[in-house]
Amino acid sequence: MINDIMDEIESNPNYIVSNEILEQKGMFTLDDIFKKVKNRLLDRFQNSNDNLLMFIREKIITLCEVKLVSDTGLYFYVND
Repeated sequence: MINDIMDEIESNPNYIVSNEILEQKGMFTLDDIFKKVKNRLLDRFQNSNDNLLMFIREKIITLCEVKLVSDTGLYFYVND
């Protein structure tokens, strides 16, 4: 039961993108995250790069709003 729940959580696009962002070391761009999650998630976004990029962008903005990620204007980085 717990394993089923964890499998479902770990396959959720929100989890996949958030986890990938928060695992970053040093500075990263939106494109860096896109390249890392594209193969796992593109089919869930109607095979649209733009839809997936918008989803990632919104996730980064949310993480910036709660101060987990910061934005330099060119790059993002995870706050310690």
